[in-house]
Amino acid sequence: MTDRRSILKALGATAATASLGVGVSATSDDSTSDGATTDGTTSDASQKQSYDWRTDPPGEGYPYTTRVYDQRIFAASGDTVSRLNIESGDVEWETQVSEDVSFHDVAVNVEVGQQSAIIAAADGVVYAFDRIEGTQKWKAQLDWEHGTTGVAPHSGHMFVGSHDADGNGAMYCLDTDDGHVVWKSTGTCGDSYATLTTPLADGDVYFGSNTPDSENATLYALDSSSAERKWSKTGYPVFSMATDEGTETLYVGLFAEADETVVALDGDDGTVRWSQDTVGEYPEYEMTVDHLTEVDGDLYGVAYRGGADAPTDQKLFSLSAQNEGTVRWRTDVDDGDGALTTPVLYTSQDSKTCYVASSDSKAYRVDPSTGNVVRTIDTDGPVVDQTPVTDDRLFVGTPDGNVTAYLRGTE
Repeated sequence: MTDRRSILKALGATAATASLGVGVSATSDDSTSDGATTDGTTSDASQKQSYDWRTDPPGEGYPYTTRVYDQRIFAASGDTVSRLNIESGDVEWETQVSEDVSFHDVAVNVEVGQQSAIIAAADGVVYAFDRIEGTQKWKAQLDWEHGTTGVAPHSGHMFVGSHDADGNGAMYCLDTDDGHVVWKSTGTCGDSYATLTTPLADGDVYFGSNTPDSENATLYALDSSSAERKWSKTGYPVFSMATDEGTETLYVGLFAEADETVVALDGDDGTVRWSQDTVGEYPEYEMTVDHLTEVDGDLYGVAYRGGADAPTDQKLFSLSAQNEGTVRWRTDVDDGDGALTTPVLYTSQDSKTCYVASSDSKAYRVDPSTGNVVRTIDTDGPVVDQTPVTDDRLFVGTPDGNVTAYLRGTE
């Protein structure tokens, strides 16, 4: 079983050899619109975009992960984590580890003691670095040799998903003060990875089997402090998740055959609140929903048919989470077979914007109310991770090792 992140990394690595946005609110729409044209362009969009600055961060390898916090950019490239100046791209600090690792998950603004830090996860090891100076604060060696499937900080703990030596999905809970393992919980479905999401406010954390084995795949709800299993649901092949603290709802994107591809569950007891088939156009094919993101009562995500290693007929979609999962819109933003990234939703003053990128060397600015593609951006290389956004810039990492800043409005 190959997880989605591994496929995206492979796409980026192949290209290299050849060459948290928040706060959007969209008007509720009970009807479904087809969105933009299949080539994802508008009349003024078919030209190569200029950029504000471009930097090759330290480290051997693709900057798979870039995050923005407190007017700084944090980039993980190969075995190196660095902080970049948001105005110029200049490297402000860099920290390289001695082991042969490849960072591919980063969480910023994590409390380590009384200081703010960033957490970087690689293959079987997790590090904490001081966010101001870049010095290593601790290192946690975990018992797996495969990539992580997410890092989620919450109340002094860091939750890390992967799989154990037997191939079962596993979740680790680390103490952010010193990195020691508080607990580990292992699923029961072999040949799977653990997909996890940020815990809800009451301290429940969720993880499920990232596998198309729908009969045995299980979704678990755990007490985040003790790992006590509060409930579980078998027959849920989980591929992506999102939470809404306001309504205590867990949203699950599934490997599915014809019927539900997104399910809303009561976070406390697992009761189904609603379910939705987000695509519905290919009932004879297995559908998969990835990159679920909830913002202000609306869900955004990517649906595709085929396996994770060969996604086709991809659609960016939005559902009204407050209206029984009604489809707001579906859009073909990419006419190729490139894998789409997590949608980034951002609002600045009166402007509401959605960005999504592709391993086909494109990024797209999308109207979050209609799904219409406003602009297509030539990124000069495949993009396999979300594209951070600020008031005036869009940041993109590509396999040539560069992080590029595009001025918003001119990208």
